[in-house]
Amino acid sequence: MKLKNFDLRTQVHATEDETLIIERLEALFGIKLRREEAMGHWKNPITTLEGSGDAKLAEKYLKKLKVLKLSDILSRCEKNKFFVRLNKEAAVAGRLVLGTDLQLVFIFSGHAPQPDDVATLVASFWKA
Repeated sequence: MKLKNFDLRTQVHATEDETLIIERLEALFGIKLRREEAMGHWKNPITTLEGSGDAKLAEKYLKKLKVLKLSDILSRCEKNKFFVRLNKEAAVAGRLVLGTDLQLVFIFSGHAPQPDDVATLVASFWKA
C-alpha cells in the first residue's frame, strides 16, 4: 500500500475574501483550486473550493501534520482514506491547526486496504 494523492475541500462564504483565500491556500498547498458556486439558505452565495495534489505533495503535507500530535489516527481512517479537518483561517495565515472548515483527505492505493492498515502507514510518516 502506498500514498496516492490528497484532496482539499473548503467553502468560502459571502463575507470572506475569496481571492485572498484562494491565493493563500494555493500557495500553502501547492495546488490549483477549482471553484463551484451554490446558493445558501438565505440566498447568499457559497463557493466551494476543491483541489488535489499528487503523491509527492501528499507525503509532504502528511509529514507536516505531525505537529498536530493526533492520537486518534484510526478514527480518522475509512477504507483507503485518512481524513483531517483544519482551521481555514489558520491555513490562510500559513499554519496547520485542527478545525472544522477545511478538509484534507489522503488517499492510499493498494489491494483492499483496511482502516488499520492506513492508520499504521500514516503513523509511519510521523516517526523519528
